[in-house]
Amino acid sequence: MPENPSMIESKSILERCHPNVRLLGTGDESFVFTDGTKVYKFFRIESEYYSHIGKQIKDRFKGCRHFYDVDYETIEGHTIFIYDYEPSRSFTGGMEQELIEMMSEFASCGVACKDIKPNNLRITTSGLKFIDYGHDLVPYSESDFISMCLRAFLCMKHWANPQFISFAQITSYTWKSEHTDGFINFFNRAYCRYLENRQSGLSEFRLPSNRWVDRMIKEYYSDNTIVYCMSDMSEELFVERVSAIDDIDCSSDLFLIYGSLDISDALAHLIKNALRNERSVRTIVPNPFFNGGFARYEKLLESKGLYPTILSHSDPVPCNEGLESKLILLELSSSLPEKRHHSTPSRNEDYIFIICGRDVPPGIYMRCWHSV
Repeated sequence: MPENPSMIESKSILERCHPNVRLLGTGDESFVFTDGTKVYKFFRIESEYYSHIGKQIKDRFKGCRHFYDVDYETIEGHTIFIYDYEPSRSFTGGMEQELIEMMSEFASCGVACKDIKPNNLRITTSGLKFIDYGHDLVPYSESDFISMCLRAFLCMKHWANPQFISFAQITSYTWKSEHTDGFINFFNRAYCRYLENRQSGLSEFRLPSNRWVDRMIKEYYSDNTIVYCMSDMSEELFVERVSAIDDIDCSSDLFLIYGSLDISDALAHLIKNALRNERSVRTIVPNPFFNGGFARYEKLLESKGLYPTILSHSDPVPCNEGLESKLILLELSSSLPEKRHHSTPSRNEDYIFIICGRDVPPGIYMRCWHSV
């Protein structure tokens, strides 16, 4: 299976099951093809993640006027979303009532989209359609619904802006009246429509909580690495779980995932054996910055002869105090590292998050807006 295949390779793989396709477009995550009857969105990266999304959206939009009924399949390890093809033309603003109905249908299906923009909207003979089914779909929340409605409103008014993405991001922070005048009425109509039409009994739209874990495994994995999950931190972990420490082979490089900051003497002994065998040991644990402080966790590890170095942390998410990064990736050693602490910047979309390796309050996760 080619990793991150080219357009030609993707087309070749797809045509083994769906011949005579042509390219419709490309994106950061996929190539989009059609055979004149169906559209095939071929994800060239993170196939397991998009397979999970495919399961979530299959039949979810059935009966919706502004969405296609999306199915999915896997070909040679690559996930493909499939929906009906119909001729269409570019969105050129306006269509307020149809955008309001689309926002209502999004919410009624338990979904929001973080990237509503003119290029993701098409006009067909049956009306306005949304076409971008991928990583920007998130579970419905009131905050994401407001943000989605604002972007839809800006599409209606400012669709021709060549810098629409950065314009929409800036507007979502500044709320300049000349850009948002009329939005409150637009939002209220969309929300009332949702309240009138929301569905009951629909399964919750859920994202796999381990996407960052999976990314870290891929980044630090080698042929000599064995990954062990020692807890149920996520229902969708893409790695094997172990129930006993005796099942761990300390003659290989280790990548340990566990959901507690406690470390037993037996586990510490096993880790030190691996280190004595000149093996690397990396662990993913709940972020100690938000679970009693990093200094306390350092002391616990040092009492067992282990010393941590911070490698990365999961993308921060909103919490009561602002932002919280739930997981942290550490490298363990049996001696004090030369650089005990260091800063690890992590860029996530239009924010910069900074973590410092010291025992500091949650405010160390600083949110800095910058123009894209």
